Amino acid sequence: MPNKNSNSSSKKFSVRTVTGEENAYFAARNCACGFVSDFDSVFSECKRIIILKGGPGTGKSTLMRSFVSEAKNRNLPCECFYCSSDTASLDGVIIGNCELAVIDGTSPHAVDPKFPGVREEIVNLGQFWSRSHLRSHESEIEHYVSLKSELYKRVYRLMEVSSKAYSLCRSIVLSHCDIAKMEGSVDRISRSFKSDGGVIRKRGISALGVHGYVCFDTYERNAEEIYSIRDKYGISCVFLKSLMNKIGQIGASADISLSPVSCEIDAIFIKTGACAFLTQSNSADKYINLERFVKKSISQDRSDIKKLSAISYDALELAKEKLSEIGELHIALEDIYIDAMDFRALGEQTKRLLVSVFKNYSV
Repeated sequence: MPNKNSNSSSKKFSVRTVTGEENAYFAARNCACGFVSDFDSVFSECKRIIILKGGPGTGKSTLMRSFVSEAKNRNLPCECFYCSSDTASLDGVIIGNCELAVIDGTSPHAVDPKFPGVREEIVNLGQFWSRSHLRSHESEIEHYVSLKSELYKRVYRLMEVSSKAYSLCRSIVLSHCDIAKMEGSVDRISRSFKSDGGVIRKRGISALGVHGYVCFDTYERNAEEIYSIRDKYGISCVFLKSLMNKIGQIGASADISLSPVSCEIDAIFIKTGACAFLTQSNSADKYINLERFVKKSISQDRSDIKKLSAISYDALELAKEKLSEIGELHIALEDIYIDAMDFRALGEQTKRLLVSVFKNYSV
């Protein structure tokens, strides 16, 4: 899609910046090629993994929040990974120095143990629901699930249209760009970066879901220096890719966020110096105006750029509408499962889990 700060057309895409947990991220995303999960790369280093199984509204998020609350009481660091479709729900948490992960192992990011009983364990929340209640709503559940599936297919096709229009628009803009000048700017900026092991992590901060286009302010909150990228023509991903290549050459550690639509880099957080490069920022120490790399010859293609930007925008707006409809269906499904759950019994199970997990940690 055209960059969210782009003003190359009369339409500007709305992005809602959200203040979440201190380390709030996404580990999956809806994008042009469908649902993409980064669970393997995000949680693979964790020494112990608790995989939660259960339907919508069965308390997976609440259980994970209990782990986060207990960890904070014991001054243990936490990373919270939210659901890219429903950004009010958790997909997973990492506690300590990758000592423990608690993750949602249900569809669409179905997770099964690779070393069951040794490294991973399954907690089945389905043991706390009334099967007879769910069976009495079988036709409703099947109807809602089927509608959601069909709407998601439409969403992904619309996102594909948006991404292709954006890609064509970007290729036109790049034909009028001084790439050597852009790379020279990247070289100058990167002189202050230091080698510190070169660990690159995927830590998404933007998502397109039932609440629209959402961006967490995590990189911004954790940064000591913020670069805000001003991008009139939607080419920030090219600048950030060049910057990422330079980071790799230097051997600096960084977190990267990928656009939920184009799957291109849309933000970078460099660990050494706590430096963030953002296309969506409420405050900044420095600004990078990408328009200075665009030649005046772009005026001859301005009409095509504007039309393609509008196509990309309109397709994404329609995808947002369909996602909102999915959100309503999801709430209806949750209501059925919530009525079927014995949350008192789940609460007791949660207490036992917390005691088992945290017994070796002092308060």
